Amino acid sequence: MIQGRLIKVTGYYRDTSLIERVLSNFRKLLIDVYYINGMLTNDKGLYEIYLIVNENQNLNRAIINLKESVGIEYVDVLGEIKFDLNNDSYFKYFLENNFNKNFLNLIYRGELDG
Repeated sequence: MIQGRLIKVTGYYRDTSLIERVLSNFRKLLIDVYYINGMLTNDKGLYEIYLIVNENQNLNRAIINLKESVGIEYVDVLGEIKFDLNNDSYFKYFLENNFNKNFLNLIYRGELDG
């Protein structure tokens, strides 16, 4: 069972570095990213990126650093979640009940150590 936070990042996609900046912001503070998904919200290149990250003592610092990054409009912490990556049916149930069915395009799912 994993305890983490669901985070929504909104930013302008100027080049591929948007996704790299978001992920590296968490990874440099040793925060695992278990899930990432994004979608275009308007014609001007504004994207919403949803992340599930590990609950960590450095999480607040990572969110503050991300808010100050270039190209990031805002960061929302949508809430705490608990889920099991080893039980795919529960993970799919979680996604289907929390997101639009057209939005369920799994891009990245990290693996647990051990």
